[in-house]
Amino acid sequence: MASVSHGIHTIHILTEHDGYNSGRAYYLRAESNEITDCLLAMTQEQSNVMRNRMASRNIWQHTQRLLNNWLHSKPAQFFIIAMIVLNFGVTVLQTQFINETANKSSSQAAGDFGVLADRLNIGFVLVFMVELVVNAIANWYTPFVSDPWNLFDAFVIVSSLFLAVIPGQSVGLKTSLQAGRVIRILGKVDILRQIVNALAIALLPVLSVFFILLLFVSIGAV
Repeated sequence: MASVSHGIHTIHILTEHDGYNSGRAYYLRAESNEITDCLLAMTQEQSNVMRNRMASRNIWQHTQRLLNNWLHSKPAQFFIIAMIVLNFGVTVLQTQFINETANKSSSQAAGDFGVLADRLNIGFVLVFMVELVVNAIANWYTPFVSDPWNLFDAFVIVSSLFLAVIPGQSVGLKTSLQAGRVIRILGKVDILRQIVNALAIALLPVLSVFFILLLFVSIGAV
């Protein structure tokens, strides 16, 4: 709002109480109407730019909050855990049928189930890829890359997608990676995640103790 006080032209700027400036008031003074109008136009232009920028940021943050709440909801967590368990079960059966095919028993049934298992595997990979993308958007950037479990999920899922869409890959490598996906369940169940994190934290002190014991044994053997 532009006003005139004691013959000096003044622009009074009021900020948002919940914004960066915490409701502070600013005054810009000029010596003429032309300078006042110029300052007022520049201030209003910058204000509109910042309002649009904050609106876009609020939409992004609101989207992240919605995705994060959905990702950590009980139905979503139960669905992802169920998909991991089903994927592991299909991998076990596929491995069994591959062994039967190698032994030339029930080769036709084993071949049919192998095709079905490959299709199911692609479906599982797509579900996990959607989960990974939602997780990345909801926690982008630092919260996502600073969590080792997210990096592990990204490695496993991207590798699985690569092996699923590119033909001619090793069957043993594919089944091993599919079986390894069950490890992701340790990062989905809170109590298992806490146990693994605690073991990882205690690993370095335990290794230090073994090193000290090895040092004393080595000294005693001299």
